[in-house]
Amino acid sequence: MARSVSTRPVVPPEGTEAHDEYTRAALHDAVFGLRERSPVSSASVAFTPVQKWIGLSLLATLVVALVVVTKPALIVVTTVCTLGYIATLADRLLLFSRGLARDALLIVSDEEALALTDDQLPPYTVLVPAYNEPEVVGDLVAAMDALDYPDDKLQVLLLLEEDDAVTIEAAEAAGLGASVEILKVPAADPRTKPKACNYGLHFTTGEIVTIFDARTFRTPCNCGG
Repeated sequence: MARSVSTRPVVPPEGTEAHDEYTRAALHDAVFGLRERSPVSSASVAFTPVQKWIGLSLLATLVVALVVVTKPALIVVTTVCTLGYIATLADRLLLFSRGLARDALLIVSDEEALALTDDQLPPYTVLVPAYNEPEVVGDLVAAMDALDYPDDKLQVLLLLEEDDAVTIEAAEAAGLGASVEILKVPAADPRTKPKACNYGLHFTTGEIVTIFDARTFRTPCNCGG
């Protein structure tokens, strides 16, 4: 995936107290930011109070109905479940059909991409989260180095957990190119790639940010996520 970045973060110099404070704030935002900004959108909030009351009310109504009018209640439950299944299936088919539409894809050939001058290319950041993957990180670094993009406009952040020593050692041994750098993500739960990417966003310099999976290698002309 890719997204435009309207404002670039200003990262304080390393080794300063301001930098330490910045990294702590970035980690907090990576872990808790969505829950604090929009609790309803966060998986940490399973049900809102209103949803809980509605659910309990429906459950109580269903129990009473099953006791008082068992057969009609079962018919209603079966009908609702069937209609819900049909609606879900229809929604999946609609999304699938839209995904197959020709206008849903923007395809740029290598010839078109190579015809652009360096001045026409935007600053680009590639986030590459990896955890406990020393066996692939060498090939990954080589693939990132092979991207055909101006070094001064390309930033590749290899997002590695700070206590993932084996992957960090493998990455450093592979030899990092001019555009590739290791960003050590402070050790904190959850140990997930989304958290690592959330943290990495605070250190991006590109106008466009994309995410590569550590086990998905790109061709030299392909910077799209």
